Formats: sequence, C-alpha cells, structure tokens
Amino acid sequence: MDIIFNTEPIQLLASGAVFLKESSSLILSDLHLGKGTQLQDNGVPLIDQIDQSTIDKLLLDLKTLKPKQCIICGDLIHVKTKNLAQQLSWFENKLQTIKSTFILTIGNHDHKDSYKHLPSFKIVENYKINNMYCSHFNLDQKVSISGHVHPGVKIKKGRITKYFKAFAISKSNITLPSYGNTAGIYSKLDPSKTYYYINKNKIIKF
Repeated sequence: MDIIFNTEPIQLLASGAVFLKESSSLILSDLHLGKGTQLQDNGVPLIDQIDQSTIDKLLLDLKTLKPKQCIICGDLIHVKTKNLAQQLSWFENKLQTIKSTFILTIGNHDHKDSYKHLPSFKIVENYKINNMYCSHFNLDQKVSISGHVHPGVKIKKGRITKYFKAFAISKSNITLPSYGNTAGIYSKLDPSKTYYYINKNKIIKF
C-alpha cells in the first residue's frame, strides 16, 4: 500500500517493512534473531533453523526492491547467547550476494559484543534520511520511523479472535511491526495513531 508520510511517498509492505522510493531505502525493525539459540542453550533440541523464514522474507524484499540501503531499526538480535556468534555469521553469509548498504540502529535487545560479528553493518544510534530519522525508539520531537513496540491489532468475530501485525502511524512517526516471524504483537491501540494491519499479503486500514 502506498501512503504519503511527511510529504514523502512510502510503500507499506506485507512483509512488515517500508520502502522509501525516493531514497531507495528498505526499513524494517525487530528481527529478534537468535531465539532458537536461546532454546538450544536451555537444552531444547532444534532440527530446523528457526530464523530461516524471517531471513527468506528479508532476502525476497532485498532482491525484489534492490534498495541502495537497508536500515534495521533495532533489535536485530533477541538475546545474547553462547551460540549467537554462529547465528550472526550465518546471517551475514546470507547477505553476501546483496549489494545494499546495511545499517543497524541500536535497540534495547542488541548487544555491543555482537557487532564484531556483523562486519557488513554500520552501527549507529539513529540514522537520518532527508528530514526523517530511523531509530529503535520513537523520537518524540522529530519525524521518525521506529520499532520497539511490535504494534498489532486484535479482531474478534464471534468466538474467534485473531491478532495481526500492524503499522502504527501518526503525523510524525511510523512505528513498524516486528519483522521477525517469531516476534510478538502488542495490540493495545493508541487512539492518536492510524493502524494498517497485515493479513497475509494484504495491507488493510483498521
């Protein structure tokens, strides 16, 4: 879905990312990679790579849109674990054929010891595109695109309640849904924001 935000055309993607056409920027947040390694550290046997579907989705966005830059607005990782270095090396290898510049704005889950395993990433507190800032947290006094909250909506029909990831948008902020397929949803709505929820491959205004 195409919207205008801060006078700039922006595409909301069903993957949970946004694409800024004029600056060729793919922006997403909250991958929370490494939940599987946390489970393994606690003795849970896993056969499959739990982050594979999230990375497949990211690679599809990157190969389809071919952005000049990809900005992750924090919480690339879920938690520091003894196997996290191996997980991040696996992630880096998946990006080897992608020509985009990768930028990570630091989130509350990200750990400075992990940055050495992300040699292709520029690590910053926030990142400015034209007159907008990308950051993990909403910058109240600035126009921003952020993450952290994992916004979503709850829709109840009869006895069935369903939860959907959503973009929460105000005049000065776009809060992105969690991009990671294993990350959760916070469905308490802020009445000052407009929500666009993701239902399979569709973006629907709530």
